[in-house]
Amino acid sequence: MSQTQDIDSYKKITRLSDEDLENLWGQYFEDRKNKTIRNKLIVQYIYLARYVVGRIKVNLPSSFSFEDIVSFGIEGLIDAIEKYHPNKGAKFESYALMRIRGSIIDKIRSCDILPRTMRRKIKEIKIATERLKQQIGRPPTTKEIADVMGLPETKIIEILSSDVNINSIYD
Repeated sequence: MSQTQDIDSYKKITRLSDEDLENLWGQYFEDRKNKTIRNKLIVQYIYLARYVVGRIKVNLPSSFSFEDIVSFGIEGLIDAIEKYHPNKGAKFESYALMRIRGSIIDKIRSCDILPRTMRRKIKEIKIATERLKQQIGRPPTTKEIADVMGLPETKIIEILSSDVNINSIYD
């Protein structure tokens, strides 16, 4: 499905009034096993998943498609609906935004073959490289980067060689 088609179908969703939405929640709290009511709630709050995806997509590698990230967000939305308890004092929207964002980040991390510590080291090296480039007016050598980072040159090469992105064979 193209992103344009997805946006057009999103515009066709009829939002319930606050009163109708409150009644729908009441029905859901009476029977949490009712998937029809849960699905109606998902449709009503799908905009929250799209909102979070729009904000997160900016910082993600291109190896993740828009549709993948939206599906991660919708999984978080479903989880939020199923676990929400109004007596805890939080508005559903606030609770759902955290659950959706967390679900997206968890799914992306689970797809990454490198641990977060390695990603952090790669990021530090890239920042140091950019700073050196600004200072000396040319791309720095691995030795110059190693000197600034206080690491052996071989370690810099090892860390940078682990920085790979897995792309789909269909891309």
